[in-house]
Amino acid sequence: MAFAQKYEKAIEELRASKIWGANHDQPLNKIYRKLGLKVPPPHYASFGQVFLAHGVFFLIMWIVLWIFNPFSWPGMTVTFVVVTGLLGGLIYSAIMAAYYRWDRKRHNLTPWDEL
Repeated sequence: MAFAQKYEKAIEELRASKIWGANHDQPLNKIYRKLGLKVPPPHYASFGQVFLAHGVFFLIMWIVLWIFNPFSWPGMTVTFVVVTGLLGGLIYSAIMAAYYRWDRKRHNLTPWDEL
């Protein structure tokens, strides 16, 4: 089955399970799909895929926000910004990946490979 068909089937199952719309077809996934990546909805992605997708996005946004922050701390280095972004991204990504794994089990969704 083609990725687009699988994706539509997954979205239908998510709608039927009463999961909030922005949660199953989130803007981050839309961005990745517009970039040409074939990313399944987060409820169907593996723990590692969700972790990586959210981690990369978090780190990029963290760095961009600090670059354009006019009130940055004096003497703050790029290394400090990157390290704090990595640590924050690790925590955020782990929480998001755990949440989507838990929500997938809670709603008893079909695994991606079986759609």
